[in-house]
Parts: sequence; structure tokens; C-alpha cells
Amino acid sequence: MTSYPRILPVGDTAFTVEFGAAIEERLVAQVQALDAELATHPIPGVRETTPSYRALLVVYAPQHSSALTVRAALEQALARMDSAALPEKRRLEIPVHYGGSDGPDLEEVARSHGLTPAEVIARVQEYLKRGATCPILYPLGDVKLMIDTFATQ
Repeated sequence: MTSYPRILPVGDTAFTVEFGAAIEERLVAQVQALDAELATHPIPGVRETTPSYRALLVVYAPQHSSALTVRAALEQALARMDSAALPEKRRLEIPVHYGGSDGPDLEEVARSHGLTPAEVIARVQEYLKRGATCPILYPLGDVKLMIDTFATQ
């Protein structure tokens, strides 16, 4: 059984601090708490932090701080962090519009994948309902494949 949180090296210029192996709201809160702790009490040599759903990537400049120093500072930050001290959450909703001037390529996407515009909309809505946070599929490749994959899982 793995014990969390755990600090793991990522190459020779970063650590990842993992809080668990799943995507859970409590883990997100812990990641955010550590990120806030490091913003309040910066570690010398740390260049950036990048949060995910279950871990925080901490990138440092080895010419300014050794791996041992950064790791020790991360352990101290973990001991100090307080997930109860996080600011209140804000929810931002961005409406999705289809067709017309908001989606001039809807007809083309539908036609090129053998679907009707209504079928494309229904599949994207199903994709969003299943937890996707962004309906923009184009950079990921085949739109029909992406919609079919995520709408049927």
C-alpha cells in the first residue's frame, strides 16, 4: 500500500508531490493547499509549480538549490499546509453555442463524419456530461473518434 503524500523526483530539476492515485475533491484541495503554502512561503530556487487533480509538480533550478534542500523544504511545507485555509471556490461557466456565427463549422464537422448537426451536438453534450471540462476536440485529432470514445465510456 502506497503512503501519501509522497515526494518523487521528476528528472533532475523537479519533484512531484502526490496526494493519491485517484481524482477526488479532497485530493484537489490538498494540492491547492500545498500550492498556496508554497506561494506564501516560497522555496529558494523553485521556478514554478503546476497543480493537477492529485499532485503538484515543483520545478526548481538546481544551480540555486540542491535536490536535498528542495525536498526538505517540501516536507516542511507539507507539515505546515492547511487545506482549511483555502479561499472560497468560484465557479465559472462558459456557455457552449452551436452553429451560426458561434460555430460556423458545425455543418462541415457533421458532414465530414457522417453525422447530422443534431448528432454532433448530442454527442458533445454527452461527452461533457461524462466529466469532460472542454468540448474543444479538434486539436486532439479525429473529432468523430473523440466524440464516440468519450460519449460511450
